[in-house]
Amino acid sequence: MSDARAGRLIARLFVAEFLYVVPFFALGTLVTVDLARGGTAPALIGVIASAGWIGILCAALALPLAVRRIDRRTLFHATSVAGVAVIPLLATGRPWLVAVALWTVGIAGGVRWVASEAWLAQLVAPDAVGKAIGGFETMIGATIVCGPALLAFTGFDGIAPYATCAALATAGVAVLLGAPLPADSVDAARAHDARDGPIASLVRTWRAHRPWLVAAFLGGVMEAGIVAVLPVQAVQLGATAGAAALLVSTAGAGSLLLQLPLGALSDRIATARLQRACAVLTLLAGVALFAVETLPALHWPIAFVFGGFGGGLFTLSMVAAGRSQRGPALIEATAGLVFAYNVGSSAGPMLAGAALDAGGAAGLAAVMVGLAVVGVGGGRER
Repeated sequence: MSDARAGRLIARLFVAEFLYVVPFFALGTLVTVDLARGGTAPALIGVIASAGWIGILCAALALPLAVRRIDRRTLFHATSVAGVAVIPLLATGRPWLVAVALWTVGIAGGVRWVASEAWLAQLVAPDAVGKAIGGFETMIGATIVCGPALLAFTGFDGIAPYATCAALATAGVAVLLGAPLPADSVDAARAHDARDGPIASLVRTWRAHRPWLVAAFLGGVMEAGIVAVLPVQAVQLGATAGAAALLVSTAGAGSLLLQLPLGALSDRIATARLQRACAVLTLLAGVALFAVETLPALHWPIAFVFGGFGGGLFTLSMVAAGRSQRGPALIEATAGLVFAYNVGSSAGPMLAGAALDAGGAAGLAAVMVGLAVVGVGGGRER
């Protein structure tokens, strides 16, 4: 494929993912509000809200095996259409129907995430993988902002917000219909792996690429843990609710602004060295957490560092996989990284919250420092 043709296909891939993922984040907010208005218990709402993320985890586990039986392009388009088709069910307000629909949307999103990252690595030159993947992660960060913001335009009432989300997701599907996406070629030497279960596939990825998976997990823990807990700590120290909320935006800004530069740097500097540098910076931010009771203003740079350089641990693992893996091995490594990152994102708020509750500022600082130390020691290339 010529460079110009590959460039056009990459642009279509970016546009398609943006259009498809923005509704995912809008719908997550929309259904929780609708369920709360309908009198659903908060605990049940929490369970239902997690269904989309559980779907992503399921997709990451299953996809490496599925692509050895079904072409990745077929899976990509079929699950994408299914994700759009269930959006009307989200408007019913029936809790378990909404949960199943969100899970299906998550499956579609997970398949698209893994497949798109792998295609991107295949379409660019080896010396441009970092910049491309950094740009992709920046775009995904933008969807996290744009999804909830979309609801400010559509409102929360009636069918309009659901119809808008369905229209955007449909456009995301249409952009790639007929696109010359790379076909998969199953290596005969690895064909026996199709008999493995998803856990065996994940264990194999762990054994082959442990430093990447550790970094991806830590990135998820750091980003999600800080976003969940720093505002709570800030309020405990006397900050207003508005200022505490802006800490979330600060962490998001770090994630949004730093992934492209980190990816571009990885085209010139070894990813292991950059990951270690990111971990060292989060270690310094963790140490600074010990002083926030005396200097609450430290919350701002701490949030930015954990959001940007913590998230960079995941981005750089994706770059390393995209640069060194091909074929089924690339799908397996990418899926493993997505799985590890989302497990970390799920565990982060619980871990950070428990640390803050048990040990206050010192407890939270100790946990974040410990995680960063693991990152400093675990970013070695094999």
